[in-house]
Amino acid sequence: IFTAPLQFTAYDQYNNIIGKADHYFQFQIGTLSGTPPPEMSLKLSANAVNGALEFKSMGDYVNGVSVTYSNALIVSSNTNYQIKMKSLQGQFTSAAGNTIPLNAVKLTLNPTSQNTGNVYPVSLSASPQLIATGSSTQGSSVYYDIKYFTGSNDERLIDAKSEDYSTTIQYEITPQ
Repeated sequence: IFTAPLQFTAYDQYNNIIGKADHYFQFQIGTLSGTPPPEMSLKLSANAVNGALEFKSMGDYVNGVSVTYSNALIVSSNTNYQIKMKSLQGQFTSAAGNTIPLNAVKLTLNPTSQNTGNVYPVSLSASPQLIATGSSTQGSSVYYDIKYFTGSNDERLIDAKSEDYSTTIQYEITPQ
């Protein structure tokens, strides 16, 4: 049981004390029981916030392109977790209004050292997709590399107008 003394002081309009009252509050803090709630965090490193795939030559369209962001996804969890991702838009869109289907680009995570998580490569989609699962990190951070890539000879990319296309990707971590 704890006691917290408080003193209330009343002042008039000239800042003179016109009264004081002491009051003592008593309170008790109970013992917590049961399983603590999950604590999870998911961060995207600064180098991966604006991911970009660049097509610089015809060979890029023929062979496909890829980009990997090292240690890009940082996870901490005190319970088993799963990571899902989705695009917030239904397609890649250019400033001129041209589009490319989301599934023209694929994503995979690669667990880095000390990370025993499982990963599941996916094509981008506006529907949430499971991309990784893992066990408790015991309060430590574990890292995933993020790799975006395209297939070879994809007509949807070859036929697209040469513009910058974009979409917004959302990552979500939840208990498994």
